[in-house]
Amino acid sequence: MLVPNPKGRLFDQIREVMRFHHYSLRTERTYCQWIQRYLGFHREADRSGPQRGWRHPKQMECLRLRVKDVEFARGHVVVREGKGDKDRVTVLPELPQERLRAHRERLRRLHGGGPSEKGLPGVWLPEALARKYPKAGEQWEWQWFWPSRETMTDPRTGLKRRHRVGCDVSAFCAAGSAEGEVGQEGDAA
Repeated sequence: MLVPNPKGRLFDQIREVMRFHHYSLRTERTYCQWIQRYLGFHREADRSGPQRGWRHPKQMECLRLRVKDVEFARGHVVVREGKGDKDRVTVLPELPQERLRAHRERLRRLHGGGPSEKGLPGVWLPEALARKYPKAGEQWEWQWFWPSRETMTDPRTGLKRRHRVGCDVSAFCAAGSAEGEVGQEGDAA
C-alpha cells in the first residue's frame, strides 16, 4: 500500500495514489473533478452558515412535523424521513408540552379541525400517499404542525396550498412558542 507524500498538496497526493494503482488518466481527472466539486460545495455551505439559509438537520426534522406526529398522550414525537431517510420516535419533553398544546389548538381553529380551509386542496403529501388517499391532505392529522401564514402555489402541481414554515424561521422553537407566534410567520417551503 502506498502512503502519499504528506507534504504534497491534496490533489498531488490523490494523483500519486491513483497512478500507483494504475488508474487511467481519464479516471484520474474525473475523480479529481468530483473531489473538487465536493470540496467546493462544502466550503460554500460552511461560508453561508445559519444566517444565509443553512439548515441544521434537526431543525428541518422539526419543521416537517405533521399534527399527527406530535403525540401528547404517548409523550413522543415521530420524526419522519430523518437521518438516513428513516423514521424514528423520540421523547416529547414535558416542559414545552403546554405551549405546544396551545399551539396545536390555534392550528385546529385555523384549519377548522378537518377539511381544508377556504377551499384549499389540503397540504402537500408524498406522491404515493396522495395517490392512495387523495383526500388525506385535507384531514386534520396531516396538516403541518408549523404552517406558514401565507398560502403559496405548489410548483409541482400548480395548486394553491398552505405549506410549512420556511427555514427563515429559525428561532421558532425558542422565542416564538413562548409568545404564541410559532408557525404564524415565515415563508413557504
